[in-house]
Amino acid sequence: MIVCLCRGVSERDVLRVMAMGAGTPDAITVACGAGGDCGACTVLLADLLAEGEAAAVGAGARP
Repeated sequence: MIVCLCRGVSERDVLRVMAMGAGTPDAITVACGAGGDCGACTVLLADLLAEGEAAAVGAGARP
């Protein structure tokens, strides 16, 4: 799924940069550009981050 239409960034791209340590919407923007233009995808970026944090907590990682 495309997350950022402005930059053509996919959900897979966002998940990859999150796995590499991008833990905030700003860090994702720096890493892959998503959220850096019109900003329409920033809510989706925040949702993906929240899902990643919930999965990590569920797997026993510290928040």
